[in-house]
Amino acid sequence: MTLWIMAFIGGLLGSVLMDITENYMEKFDINSGVNGSYIGRWVHGLFRGKIFIPDIEAATPVHNELRIASIFHYLVGGGVVALAYPAILSFFNSVYFVWHIPLSIIFGLLTCVLPWFILMPSIGKGIFGRKMPMDKSPVTAPILSHLAYGLGIGTTLFFYDWLTI
Repeated sequence: MTLWIMAFIGGLLGSVLMDITENYMEKFDINSGVNGSYIGRWVHGLFRGKIFIPDIEAATPVHNELRIASIFHYLVGGGVVALAYPAILSFFNSVYFVWHIPLSIIFGLLTCVLPWFILMPSIGKGIFGRKMPMDKSPVTAPILSHLAYGLGIGTTLFFYDWLTI
């Protein structure tokens, strides 16, 4: 049970590292083209039963959309998605004595499927964000930020294991 709790906490830390990474990437003009407003509008739409928003820019802004996006990002994207990590380890019967940092980095890369195949198509930007403006990096930016996400999970579990040995 502790692995699940620590993975959730690691997912939250990973989300913080994602935000830091995305802010740093902005200095080099690397971004996916998806911002908090878009995510907030999309999540608001989800609660209203609308999964696909064909043109997120044309969608009516919603009250507190940035707050909605932050809550979604940290609780769902950060903590809950991170619970798939111990689930995968359990499936392969590898819960104990694993190298969490390399495995969680791979896991972080695997989570790139979420923006590429769910978020971006759902807000009208297509698979891999192919309908994004040419100055955006809808493939590269998620890879870099999700590496940081996986690193947050792995580092949390590594230090927890190290402290409890």
